[in-house]
Amino acid sequence: MNNHVKVIFLAALLIFVIGGSYYLYQNLSANIGADTTEAAGPPSSTSADSQPPTTPSDVVTPAVTGNDAQTQAAPDFTVYDVSGNEVTLSSFLGKPIVVNFWASWCTPCQSELPDFQTAYEEYGQEVNFVMVNLNGGGNDSMEDAQALLSSHDYSFPVYYDTDSAAAIAYGIRSIPLSCFITAEGNIQSTNTGIISKENLTSEIKALLTTEK
Repeated sequence: MNNHVKVIFLAALLIFVIGGSYYLYQNLSANIGADTTEAAGPPSSTSADSQPPTTPSDVVTPAVTGNDAQTQAAPDFTVYDVSGNEVTLSSFLGKPIVVNFWASWCTPCQSELPDFQTAYEEYGQEVNFVMVNLNGGGNDSMEDAQALLSSHDYSFPVYYDTDSAAAIAYGIRSIPLSCFITAEGNIQSTNTGIISKENLTSEIKALLTTEK
């Protein structure tokens, strides 16, 4: 084999080696990328909706709040008075309604109850107060709730959500939660977490203004 033929042969061999190496590189890279993506899986979710309602700070309100809530009918529910008689939310229609969801073990709930007592004493003739104790499913007990009420001489009306009907109707996962409902039965506004005395008064006055 003369030198000219050798040069051609070596050049062809070099091109073959380079081309083969490039082909192997491309395929191996693609396979490695695919394996890595599959192993990683979808990103994990840590949204509030996926977290269990373990603390009073995690509050979920009805689906429609704020300005849009004015056209949202308040979901009806059945609770029980201290004697075990059934009471429905709809039975309070005709006057504005203030609904508060609470439990005796809930410290934020306890802190706002004195303000509800004051509001009840001032507006109880014009507004129906529906203080709903969430005692369903072992969440609280009627005995503990009544002990708390008696120790502070609270006189606002209290009803017991023994069947968890109210909690389910309003999608409640933690408390406190307050809903302000017009005499016609529409949710005018909601307050998640502790409501201040000033805001409670303001919300009640807004309800009364709507009725005039």
